[in-house]
Amino acid sequence: MAELRLQDGSRITDAGRIAERLAPLGVALRQWPVPESARARALLAAQALADPEKEELLGLVEHRFQALRAEAGYQARDLVVLHEDLPGLAEALAKFSGMHYHDDDEVRYVLAGAGYFGFVGAGGEQMLLKVEAGDYINVPARAEHWFVMGDAPRIKAVRYFTDKAGWVPVYTHYPRRPGVTAADTTASPVIATYRFPPGVDAARQAEVIAVGQTLGSADAHFAGREQALAACRAQVLEVRADGDGALASVAFPAANTEGDIGTLLTMVFGKYSLAGPARLVDLRLPADFGTRPRFGIDGLRARLSVVGRPLLMAIFKPALGLTAADHAALLRTVADTELDLIKDDEILGNLAQAPTLERFRACRPVIEAIRDRRGRDFLYAVNVTGRADALIATARRLVAQGANALLLNVLVYGYPMLEALAADPEIGVPILAHPALAGALALAPDYGIDYRLVLGRLMRRAGADIVLHPARFGSLPFSAADEARVIAALTGDDSGWPRVFPGPSAGIKPAIVPALLADYGRDLVINAGSAIFDAGRPPKAAVEAFLEAMEVRS
Repeated sequence: MAELRLQDGSRITDAGRIAERLAPLGVALRQWPVPESARARALLAAQALADPEKEELLGLVEHRFQALRAEAGYQARDLVVLHEDLPGLAEALAKFSGMHYHDDDEVRYVLAGAGYFGFVGAGGEQMLLKVEAGDYINVPARAEHWFVMGDAPRIKAVRYFTDKAGWVPVYTHYPRRPGVTAADTTASPVIATYRFPPGVDAARQAEVIAVGQTLGSADAHFAGREQALAACRAQVLEVRADGDGALASVAFPAANTEGDIGTLLTMVFGKYSLAGPARLVDLRLPADFGTRPRFGIDGLRARLSVVGRPLLMAIFKPALGLTAADHAALLRTVADTELDLIKDDEILGNLAQAPTLERFRACRPVIEAIRDRRGRDFLYAVNVTGRADALIATARRLVAQGANALLLNVLVYGYPMLEALAADPEIGVPILAHPALAGALALAPDYGIDYRLVLGRLMRRAGADIVLHPARFGSLPFSAADEARVIAALTGDDSGWPRVFPGPSAGIKPAIVPALLADYGRDLVINAGSAIFDAGRPPKAAVEAFLEAMEVRS
């Protein structure tokens, strides 16, 4: 029997009321009894099925296919069998856990197990429909939705097609809201890996983490609650040598978190980070964990109409001491170039010399003139600062007045602030993440959190579209290995999560651009920084020098 979970936490089980909620979306839901013969029950109870057994089960419901063929012209069907031991299950599910649509109807007849379809209502509200044995669902072509599995990821379902080519997912990057995914739909644990230096008993410390970062303690007062407590406890998966130190991997229930980066870090490293030498070096997250970026690489390229080359960014310099009018004057000096975006310096807050809203208002006519001249967008990432309530209010006011990008000092204000901005329906613009404070978290070799997480995976899973980071060629000490790990974490495969732009920064000059492109390709934002306005030559000439280094100019 289907169940509909609403964004406010309420649940609907009445079939008629569920149908009313789904009707505006064009989603059809029916109840079809499943076969009940002894052979059918045996096939449906099995974890896995061989191909002949799949055909046998399809034969038992062939009359459904023939009815659909006559009714709506369906031409093919198959049986999908998913279970927790299926190789590649996480990767397969990741393809459909993000918001997407298909160019053909998505039709399922569930014979065993359960799955969850998520939908966006006409008013932007989101809902989660649990389908299980006996449910037939038809999601119409081009209807936005997503699909996830539960803690026991098992389902047997017949898929019906008019054209299999039309069933390829087309991702929309619309953000899913955490409230519409109940805890029991998180199929995979969080796996944290720690590195311990020589002299530390890694096996013992891994057990300390597994208990201390979940239960804390449990004594005889909780006798009879063992099952509930065990569901919350982390498990040590592996302890192995790593050079002169050791690595330990611990699996945490994702249901111990709220699905956000704040409760994640509190769980895996919070208080334990005070316990002595230990470094969090990796995190493997469930496919749908976090807040998806609205744009990422593909969305930003489409918005800016830039293909085949990196994006080029400048920074307003000097960082302090300029008025709002000075910012607009600087922007005019590059208005007839192919610069793609500009940002405030991270030091510049909402100061009397150039208040944030006044700064943007002064630059807005220049941005509009740039857009009109070249027929494509230009982004100004305005630095948003202040207390949490003021920061979000400022971001909303900026966007309401036409701002088209934001800059956030993520590590100063916290990953949850980035998630809040990325998910806010009143904002909806690209977000640049600045690395300020990253060294305090990641620089000490035997403590803290690895750069690949601080500036890589956690930024990506918190909703950043562009992540600025030091370049190994630049003015800050940053190793080639750290640079490579950060860029891989931002652009490599991560359970189908959108790829986001790395932004090599700090002392970038035209001469080092070819080496960056040779190592990492063209999916980069080249943060030219002060090399545009403090280069000892006109800003327009500085922009041209970077474009020549990208081989855009011959």
